[in-house]
Amino acid sequence: MGECLILNSLCTSAQSNLSIGTPILTTSPSPKSVSTTKPDLKISQMPVSNSSITSSSSTAVVSPHSADLRICVNGNATRGELAMVNFPPVVQIKDDDIKLIIGPKRLTNPLMVGVRPCEATISKCQQLLSQADEDDDNESDVAIQLANLGVFDQHMIEIWRKAVIGAAVKRRVTEEKRWLSDTSVLTDSNIQEVAAVLFDSKPQQEILRFGNIIVDANDLSSLVAERYLTGFIIDGACLKYCQEVQANGAQCIYLPSLTQTWASSGNCNYLHSKVVPYISGREINQLQWLITPIHINDNHWGLLCLNMVSCQAFFDDGLKVNPPLNICDIIQALVEVIHLSMSKQYIVSTTATVMEHLPSNLTV
Repeated sequence: MGECLILNSLCTSAQSNLSIGTPILTTSPSPKSVSTTKPDLKISQMPVSNSSITSSSSTAVVSPHSADLRICVNGNATRGELAMVNFPPVVQIKDDDIKLIIGPKRLTNPLMVGVRPCEATISKCQQLLSQADEDDDNESDVAIQLANLGVFDQHMIEIWRKAVIGAAVKRRVTEEKRWLSDTSVLTDSNIQEVAAVLFDSKPQQEILRFGNIIVDANDLSSLVAERYLTGFIIDGACLKYCQEVQANGAQCIYLPSLTQTWASSGNCNYLHSKVVPYISGREINQLQWLITPIHINDNHWGLLCLNMVSCQAFFDDGLKVNPPLNICDIIQALVEVIHLSMSKQYIVSTTATVMEHLPSNLTV
């Protein structure tokens, strides 16, 4: 229910932003990219293999999935368009059949293959290519032999990686459409607004921005059917709430969900450099509350609340899950950062006051 209301509110606010959205990175870590010195290979320039897997004669036969893969790869498709793509069926390939090829003589066009490797195989290919790139001093061309599918270089493996991402979007959109048709919480008008934002946006298109926090279409879709809350969604909602209460005179500061990671580094100066954008311009010595989300067991969120006046720490979690074991270290790090900020703020304020009273003919 809560996620549904947030989704409706964010989608309503996002209507005017859709036309100016820009691609951004998502919250999930992306697989390690494979660096290369070769230029990007366009689909239209890909070599064609005459292997038996793609053709039974000397003339290559274009796979019926070729046009759909082109839609997936070009990066301009919306989530709704990706949901209409007919992806090639997935085949399982044993690790023993995944071999690194140095100086391949011939490459296979993935658009000519009627199937695609599974996600685990693609990850294995990227790992091998990355290791070869790091170990290779002669800058030799490398590729991957996938059983009897053919030989593929990193550009071709990238096509299949995008197909994996596109297929995942397709599954999510199917679930979202089913949820919208069954929901009793949203009105017909709300459903149309939510559907427009979800399905007419590119997967990584910027939907909303709250200061330094960006919510893209993937983040927003995570609210559908109460799947889960991403850190960006939590940050956006909390920052919006803090803006409202600060306008009413409340002295509180919200630090984003990454604060837990920053504080766990054990480096006070590093943590301070990260939180400065969120505390700059505020009267730190008048601060009453500092709040920040805490991720627990990689699947649940709680809220850490520090009362700077009473010097008390509170952890709020509706499911009563215990906070992480290093919660005391995180609290200590945040308190040290606030004290550091207060000291620097005092130095800046005192220096400004002294400068105002210096004689006008004194050179500093």
